[in-house]
Amino acid sequence: DPPGSGRTNAPTNNAPVFSSSSVSREITENTAAGQDVGAAVTATDADAGDTLSYTLGGADVAAFDFVETTGQIRTKAGVSYDHEAKASYTVTVTATDNSNATAVADVTISVTDVDEPPSAPATPMVSAVSGSTTSLSVSWAAPANDRQARHRQLRRAVPRGQLRDLERRPGGRRGHVHDHYQPRRGHAL
Repeated sequence: DPPGSGRTNAPTNNAPVFSSSSVSREITENTAAGQDVGAAVTATDADAGDTLSYTLGGADVAAFDFVETTGQIRTKAGVSYDHEAKASYTVTVTATDNSNATAVADVTISVTDVDEPPSAPATPMVSAVSGSTTSLSVSWAAPANDRQARHRQLRRAVPRGQLRDLERRPGGRRGHVHDHYQPRRGHAL
């Protein structure tokens, strides 16, 4: 080497690098606490011997737990992940190396909707009307022409003693009164 020239042996630090600055993860609605949210969000560092640590930040940081040594996002106790209430969360993961060089990845966590069972069908509504004779009003939603279903619903809705009183129709015709009505209407019996 000519005089005045030379090399410095000071190594250059390389900052950590995420494979993408925008990352997507997904969880299922109603996921329990302590579950991993997809794979860990990790970066790489070209410097041999550098150890990376991770921090979680962003708008929805309070909705998740985080493992700083691995970059793993986890569901948090006390948080209800409900698609109808909030369909996605936004957080950031920052990777820091030994020389305090950093890289940041924006993470969008989508909440997948789960087909929830429909609520139980309403029980028949029965109301008694006071007066000289007892009159019952029963409403139900049975399929059209399903006489047996209507009969079962009425038997469950009307107390036994009162149903016996209704077994004979006015004018001497036999059969239950409810057999002669169309469904999806409220009828006075």
